[in-house]
Amino acid sequence: MGDILGMDCHTLIKNEEIMETIVEMSSEWLLVFDENDTLVSLTIPSEEQGTINSKTFFTLFHEHEADRFHVFLRKLSEGKKASSDYFEMTVNNRVQLMHFEGMALSEGVLLKGKKVKEEAGDLIDVLKHIPIPSFTIDVEGRVRSCNHLFIDVLKTLDEPLNPDEPYLNDDYSFHRTISKLADIVNMENRKAAVVFEKEEIRLTIYGHLLSPTLLSVYIKDETVEHRFEQLLTYKQQMESVSQIAAGVAHELRNPLSVIKGFIQLSKLSNSLNKYYETISSEIDRMNLIIEDFLSMSRKKIDKKYVLPSDLMESMLMIFRSECLLHDIDFHFSIRNSRRYLYVNDQMIRQVLLNVLRNSIEAYEEEDKDCKFTMLTSTYGDTYSIELQDYGPGMPPDVLEEIYKPFFTTKDKGTGIGIPLCKRIIEEHKGTLDIESEPGEGTKVIITLPLYVEMEP
Repeated sequence: MGDILGMDCHTLIKNEEIMETIVEMSSEWLLVFDENDTLVSLTIPSEEQGTINSKTFFTLFHEHEADRFHVFLRKLSEGKKASSDYFEMTVNNRVQLMHFEGMALSEGVLLKGKKVKEEAGDLIDVLKHIPIPSFTIDVEGRVRSCNHLFIDVLKTLDEPLNPDEPYLNDDYSFHRTISKLADIVNMENRKAAVVFEKEEIRLTIYGHLLSPTLLSVYIKDETVEHRFEQLLTYKQQMESVSQIAAGVAHELRNPLSVIKGFIQLSKLSNSLNKYYETISSEIDRMNLIIEDFLSMSRKKIDKKYVLPSDLMESMLMIFRSECLLHDIDFHFSIRNSRRYLYVNDQMIRQVLLNVLRNSIEAYEEEDKDCKFTMLTSTYGDTYSIELQDYGPGMPPDVLEEIYKPFFTTKDKGTGIGIPLCKRIIEEHKGTLDIESEPGEGTKVIITLPLYVEMEP
């Protein structure tokens, strides 16, 4: 058919040799439409000749189908992606679903049509012999055809199919999943996939609508891949635990060494009093490290619905006070939203305060005017909070390590603040990203999901 792309429909009709070639390529309908959507050539099986012509063709469509067919022709002629579609027609007093596929000519459109029943029958035969579990079901949930691999899957799941009445049974979880897939697929959304899990088994089930009454289904067994992913995740978790444990041990060793040293000095001087304050400070630091570590390991989060503006306005007094205390100009803009955040408000406040205090510490070595901004906005279903300072910023190598537990550039830092903040936000289904340039300052961008109805 590629050889005729450049021809107009009138040349195509007159060219007998090309028409014979096209007829040989198709056992069904062949139609040519001009640029006005007029049917100028029709080749159909002998049993339907005499009942269909250019004048009666559009009367065969069901309600609204004719308009949709005109849109289909228009998209084809404009070269848009609409190379095939399904339409209901009445042929020889019988309702028939037709599958049309076509392409644009220089002045018109060439279509090939095929009855879906025959097309589906061919496809069913193919499905029976492909080397993956496959089957077809009708609108009543009756399995019309299947291959032996599908039967093997049912045996593995211990969810048999009654051969005398092969209908899906809602008493079985796998059968219910198939029914769910059938509910998703329709004439507008002809393909879909669902995941089924039972004990150690994981299957992805793909459905494709052959006709308004027939659905083809094939199954991909992802059990081995899923188990491998679980093992890989477990391995990564164990590596993280090992890394964190090593980090905690390392961080605790430093203050312990200081305490040990001062205790040894106190033996020499026979006095512990002058070292008491330093030892107490190091013990407090150890407690802080342990508390931060426990904060990272806590799992349960009590959440509630809050308006974004209420949450952000509750922070204003704290932000103003902190900035005033450290001679920092504070600027803010809070965007109202009628939708809700679903959060633990205390934990979100903890994150925001942590970011502010990091900025305050970054300004300690700066002589220039200090400024901190808080801007909020909405993007679709997301609420965005941007916190920015204009301090020294961070070089790329520091920025790359900043999310790792126990990484810090501060003399008395624990390296847990940023990783903990990121984890808190991610547990709220949000994101925390940091942008920074040396000499330009640092921006922290936090996003949280918004909910129209109060359901997470």
